[in-house]
Amino acid sequence: MEICHDKFAKAGLTAEASIDVAPPRIAECPIQAECRLVSISDKGRFILAELDIVNLWVENGLLSENGIVDSTKWKPLIFNFREYDTVGDALGFNIKYGN
Repeated sequence: MEICHDKFAKAGLTAEASIDVAPPRIAECPIQAECRLVSISDKGRFILAELDIVNLWVENGLLSENGIVDSTKWKPLIFNFREYDTVGDALGFNIKYGN
C-alpha cells in the first residue's frame, strides 16, 4: 500500500489553517468546525468520542433569514443505520445494507 503524504493535493482540496486546533480545515467545505476532544468512551463494539466545538464556519448561502443552517440549502450527507441519505432522495447504501 502506498502512503499518501499530501492528501489535500491528492483529493484536489485546499488546506486552510485552523485558529485554535492543530489540524487544518478544508477550504472547500461549506461548514467547518474546529473541535477539542472532551472524552472517549469504549462501548465494546464502538468508541464514543465527545467533542467540544470551539469554532464554527458556515457559508452565508446556507443560512436562513434568521441565521440558522437551512438543511434544504446544504443537502448534508447523512449516514443513518447503514443507509446514505440527505434531505432529498436517498443517495445509496453501504456494502452491508440489509445484513
